[in-house]
Amino acid sequence: MQKVKHIDAVDKRPEFRFADEFLKEKISAIADSWKNKGGTTQEEANGAHGNMVAQITACCLDIVAVINEEDIKNMNNSQGNVYKLNKYLALRQLCEHQLHGVMQGHWGITKNFIESDEFKRVINGFTGNQVTKEEILLFVEKTDELEQFQEK
Repeated sequence: MQKVKHIDAVDKRPEFRFADEFLKEKISAIADSWKNKGGTTQEEANGAHGNMVAQITACCLDIVAVINEEDIKNMNNSQGNVYKLNKYLALRQLCEHQLHGVMQGHWGITKNFIESDEFKRVINGFTGNQVTKEEILLFVEKTDELEQFQEK
C-alpha cells in the first residue's frame, strides 16, 4: 500500500475511513479525559495540554509498535487478508500522520517542549497502556463494515 493523502483516502477508501474512525475514538477519549484538568493558570493549562498531547503521542506509538511480524503473517494468511492488511496499514499511516503533526507543532506545542526530557518522560509514562494488541487485531479482523461502505 502506498502512502495517500489523508483527506482523499478517508472519503474514498473504506480501510482509511474505518481506521480514521478508530483513531478519532481513541484521541477523543484521551481528550475527554483531560477536560477540566488544566488548573486555573495559563501555565497549568499549557502543562495539561502538553500532557494530553504526550498521551495521544503514546497512543499513536503504541498502535505503530504493538503489531509484530508474526501478527502481519497471520493477517496475510487469513480470509480477506488484503483488506485486513490494508486496514492495519491505513491505521498505521494515520498514526504516523498524527505523530508528524505533533513534531511539526500542529498540536499547539512548542518545539522546545516537544524536544524536552519532560515531554519524553510523560510519553514513556503513557506508552504501552493506551491501546492493546487485542484491540488492534479486533479492529483489523472486523470486515463486515466493508459491505456497509459498498452499499453507499
